Amino acid sequence: MEDFEKVKKNIKWIVIVAAIVACYIFFALFINNRDKINSNKYLLIGNYLIWHESKGKWYQKTAVDADVTGHKYVLYNGTSKYNADTLQFLSNKWHFFDKDYNSIPTNDFKFAYTGIDDIKPTDYEIQTYDSGDDDIIKEVTKVYDNNLLNNYRGTLLKLSLDFDGDGSIETIYRFTNFKLDIMDYTVKTYLVLVKNNTVIDTISSSNSDVFEIMEVIDLDNDGKKEVVIGKDVVDIPTFYSCYQIYKINDNDLQLYQDCLFEK
Repeated sequence: MEDFEKVKKNIKWIVIVAAIVACYIFFALFINNRDKINSNKYLLIGNYLIWHESKGKWYQKTAVDADVTGHKYVLYNGTSKYNADTLQFLSNKWHFFDKDYNSIPTNDFKFAYTGIDDIKPTDYEIQTYDSGDDDIIKEVTKVYDNNLLNNYRGTLLKLSLDFDGDGSIETIYRFTNFKLDIMDYTVKTYLVLVKNNTVIDTISSSNSDVFEIMEVIDLDNDGKKEVVIGKDVVDIPTFYSCYQIYKINDNDLQLYQDCLFEK
């Protein structure tokens, strides 16, 4: 009888310890996963950016995984819209296939999405330098030496749109003096907002934080265009580049969201 009571007591303590361990494991898993995004909302921009949306924020994924590829996507190749049943990422490029596993063209791939409302592509053209841009470059950089100006001229990109829906055309310029070479000067990159031939806002960065215009898109369907900028694109964009979202509000080029990486 005494041995039986001992066994009962030991079993009781085993159950208590097991319950404590189970609670510990549960809370450890809860804490570890509470910051993970529980959403099937994905946006792929070009071949370099995977965004996972949660509570109005866009979190970058740094790798292609089953969570990304396990959905059907709507994609735009230029202004043409397609439905993709499957997708693969091969040789640093997205490949999309319809329900019959026919390849969908991506020669002008803009973006693809799943789990979110329809996003229409923006019709725009990125232009390069012309001589009329010299006044803008000089005003912003305070550089007047022709050789130094050539560094900026050779990298200048610009696009003109009514970004904020006010009926007027704004132009965003991007230029830098960065080169993949030895440089004996301070590296600078500029984003410049111009309206009615007047510089109304300027954002600059130094060193390797070279801006790159990635896409213009209305992410929240409010009729205003967001500009997706790669901040540290030294040579070519990657999944690890910092992608920012800018809006034009009250004639300001405002950082709407800095880069956020999914944990």
